[in-house]
Amino acid sequence: MVLEESFRAISSALPGKVGIGIAAVGDDQVITLGDWDTGVAWSTIKVPLAISALHSEGERTGSAAQSAIEASDNDAAEQMWARLGPPSKAAQDVQAVLRAAGDSVTRVESERVRPGFSAFGQTKWSLTQQTVFAAHLPCLSEARPVIELMSDISESQRWGLARVAGSASKGGWGPDEHWDYLVRQFAVISTPRGQTAVAIAAEPTSGTFSTGVALLDKLTAWVQAQSTKLPAGHCGIGGGS
Repeated sequence: MVLEESFRAISSALPGKVGIGIAAVGDDQVITLGDWDTGVAWSTIKVPLAISALHSEGERTGSAAQSAIEASDNDAAEQMWARLGPPSKAAQDVQAVLRAAGDSVTRVESERVRPGFSAFGQTKWSLTQQTVFAAHLPCLSEARPVIELMSDISESQRWGLARVAGSASKGGWGPDEHWDYLVRQFAVISTPRGQTAVAIAAEPTSGTFSTGVALLDKLTAWVQAQSTKLPAGHCGIGGGS
C-alpha cells in the first residue's frame, strides 16, 4: 500500500503512460504499479536470445552476443537469430529460455510482422512476465555470461536502471505505427538484502524516445528512493523484504 501510494504520487505528474514491475530474485510474486502493462519487447528480447545463442553456439557467437547486449546492436542480434536455424525453431529456442526462467506465457514472434523490424523484437512481453523472467535470470547457470554483459553495457545505453550501481540491465525501444515511442528496460539490482528484479516502461505523451528515457530516469529515481522497501531475495530463496 505504501509503495502504491508513493508511486501514484510521482507517476500522476509524469507526461506519459508508465508502469513498473518488481519482484525478489528467486520469487514469482510480482508487484505491478502504474497504467502500462504490456507491449512490444523491442531489444529487451535480446537477453533470452543471447542466452539461447551462447548455449547453442558457444564462443562462435560470443562477439555477436557482446555487441547485441552491450551496444544493443541489431545486426548482431539478427546474426544470433539466424544461427539458431529457421525462424520457427529460433523462436522456440528463445521461448524455451523464457520458460526456464519462469515466464510460462510469452510467445516469441517468429514472423517479421512489421517491415524493417526484426521478428523477435516484435514479441509481446508483458511487464509482469518480464519481471518474472528477470527474477529467475540469476538462477539460470547458462545466463551468467549474458548477465556479465548486462553489467557492462556501453555508455550510450546507460540510462534508467543502468545507472544504478551493481545493476545488470537491458533496454529496448521503438515506435508504433504512428511513430510514437515505447521505451522499456529491465534489470537485476543487487542490494545488501539480496537481489531485486525490476522492469519499467514508458509511453511518453510526446511520443519521443528522449522523453521516454527521461521518464525511465524518473522511475529509476523512485526505485532508488524506495530501495529499502522493495522485495529482495536470492536464488532458491526469494520473498524477502
